[in-house]
Amino acid sequence: MISLAPLFVQWWRACLSVCTLWIAFANTAVAQQSVAPAVPAQIHLMDLDIEFDQDARQQIQKEVNKLWANRYYLERLAEKARMHFPLIEDILKEEQVPLDLKYLAVQESSLRGNAVSSAQAVGYWQMKEAAAREVGLRIDDSIDERMHLVHATRGAARYLKKHYALYRNWAYAVIAYYTGAFGAKPYTDARYYGANAMKIRGDTHWYLLRFIAHKIALEELVGAQAAEPVLTAVAWAPDQVPRRWEALAPYFQTDAATLAHHNPWLKQSTLPGDDTYLLIVPLRNEQIAQLEVVYPRTSSSTPAAVPATGGFAQRKIVTINGMTAVIAQENDTAESLARLGGISVDDFYAYNDLPEGAAIQANIPYFFTKKRKKTEQLYHIVQGNESLWKISQQYGVRYKKLLKRNRMKKDEPLQKGRVIWLRYKRPRHVPIEVRE
Repeated sequence: MISLAPLFVQWWRACLSVCTLWIAFANTAVAQQSVAPAVPAQIHLMDLDIEFDQDARQQIQKEVNKLWANRYYLERLAEKARMHFPLIEDILKEEQVPLDLKYLAVQESSLRGNAVSSAQAVGYWQMKEAAAREVGLRIDDSIDERMHLVHATRGAARYLKKHYALYRNWAYAVIAYYTGAFGAKPYTDARYYGANAMKIRGDTHWYLLRFIAHKIALEELVGAQAAEPVLTAVAWAPDQVPRRWEALAPYFQTDAATLAHHNPWLKQSTLPGDDTYLLIVPLRNEQIAQLEVVYPRTSSSTPAAVPATGGFAQRKIVTINGMTAVIAQENDTAESLARLGGISVDDFYAYNDLPEGAAIQANIPYFFTKKRKKTEQLYHIVQGNESLWKISQQYGVRYKKLLKRNRMKKDEPLQKGRVIWLRYKRPRHVPIEVRE
């Protein structure tokens, strides 16, 4: 009688051998895939050619390695980025800021709309209430636009542009996003204000180094495959029904939980009927073609209107009284300049001592922050047909302060050669001086 035991042993050994080879192959493949990308000596980022010193490079590499240490988390993050980035990029394009800044939302919230920090920073871009209101976001009992992907991205872009207006360098604007406008000052170098290239050292702010690490760690993974579905913005007018997530979900071939997840900005289950709202919905390509999608824009969509003014890089920027101002062009409007500076139109009028609806004058500097109460200069001699308002813009001093210092009435005409007091108030016993 023939024993089958030896044959079974041989078969079992062969199976073990094959399994061992397969496990070794799989481990090698995983190991190869899990090698974090190396930080280059130079990189083009945010319209800047950036060179790293050795210390900065090592610190960034450590951050990249940390992100790659948990490959499962990184893959999920890349998957979320593929879904969110098309919509975010559309808003950044409209706001004319570098598309690389989309990685700041990844760093801030891991693209979680309902994220809330211990410091009460909220939403995709982790904005505090004061900063969010400053750039026009709505926060009330019904709605928190910091959690709305479109509005929060627009608000963050405008907030970043305010910082760019101070330093004319997007890397410094990123630091200021975390530290505040003037908290970034110790980490800046005046040589790089308005520059196209810079060197980053290891003693720069960790927040900027971590931002760069997110870009390097994720960029290839995000681009490795196309996103399907992607988050889209669909306008829902007041007269459209239904208005509850449970009833809206079938319209988008999804479920109520998914709609609620991507729309945490709405603090209730029913969409208000007072205005048109942008619903954030994950849609496949064929659905995007069928529905009236606002963002992301398809190739057949009307492109977003781009202001004729162009971005900061194409504008004449000046520093007056320690503040950044842009010299207006012929085709500028209050709306286009406010958009350029990332502030509301109302704030633009207020910061520049203008009544609502006032026309913009070419070749005059306009500010994106409140003008100062004083300047180092003591006097100004009126030239030609100057107005006190023009002088206030020229020196970056508030118009009302100049009125008081010169004991003048609003819109009082100025005589050529008159001495205007800029820093101190003209004493009552000192007569008005006119110099020929």
